[in-house]
Amino acid sequence: MCSDSNSHHWQHKKIKELSETYAGGTPSRNAFGMFGGFIPWVKSSELNINQITDTEEKLTEFGYKSSSVKWVPPNTALIAMYGATAGVVSWLKIAAVTNQAVLAVPTRDKSISSRWLYWILQFYSGKLLATVQGSGQPNLSKKLIDEVEVNTPLIVAEQQKIAEILDTVDKTIALTQTHISKLKLAKAGLLHDLLTKGIDEHGE
Repeated sequence: MCSDSNSHHWQHKKIKELSETYAGGTPSRNAFGMFGGFIPWVKSSELNINQITDTEEKLTEFGYKSSSVKWVPPNTALIAMYGATAGVVSWLKIAAVTNQAVLAVPTRDKSISSRWLYWILQFYSGKLLATVQGSGQPNLSKKLIDEVEVNTPLIVAEQQKIAEILDTVDKTIALTQTHISKLKLAKAGLLHDLLTKGIDEHGE
């Protein structure tokens, strides 16, 4: 959190000042030889996981050169602009290209932490989506996201520290959910054994 004493180290900036955002494209599925290659191609439907390490479909070099897709560097935040996953933010772990429904949000320079930018998008995406849906617009847009104004720490080390804290919380939640899933499986097995076999002579 930002205290009053540190407020002079923070500044209001728009996303477009922090990132040169861009969306991708989709090669023609009617043309031969566009798909089935080795270039990872991220669709908006794939942003429903926290980290993207592979893609369902891959483009050929011909498909890449014949469309408007652009390479997105690894460790970049992605946000879905429309479709069922509109407003969902994910973290790209690999170099890849995207379709037109996915906006890449890479940092402009080393004065911005890419992971901090990811968390900024996580924080604002739901509010953005609620705003556009309330105005009758079903989708987000590059222009809308670019114009979002955020309170930004000017010291990159502070950005990184904030991101690390949020990452730790995220990992703890994921670990807790894993434990809960395992306990539910154990409970199901115990219910089955107790209700179909009962307790043996050893009380087990």
